[in-house]
Amino acid sequence: MEVKVFTSSLIRDTMPESELASLVSEFRTYKKSGNAPLLFGRDASYNRPDAVLKADMHHIHLKGNEKWSLNIVQFRRLSNLHLLYCRGFMNPNAYLLIAVIDRAHERARNINFMLDMAEIAEGFRSKV
Repeated sequence: MEVKVFTSSLIRDTMPESELASLVSEFRTYKKSGNAPLLFGRDASYNRPDAVLKADMHHIHLKGNEKWSLNIVQFRRLSNLHLLYCRGFMNPNAYLLIAVIDRAHERARNINFMLDMAEIAEGFRSKV
């Protein structure tokens, strides 16, 4: 299975190139193998508002200052730093990394912020 990973201008503008390249590589390997690196925690979809649900947006908890070990199952690895991403509509093996956000739980409750992220996701999904 070939996994294609694209990046939004938002994430490219906010992350150093070397960090982003590493994140893309880790993400691609994770989606190919199903094995989460220690950097990745819980991987979940968003279910509100409706536009975000329709945009099939997901987030992965990223390891920040939390003390995670490989003994902790991925679902239990939680943080307040998230990687937002979506899957292609026509190609479910294509992904767009949208943004890495801190204070993620607070920001996910901000409807306007989430609608902005959904707009980026829909722009990608309409093409891929």
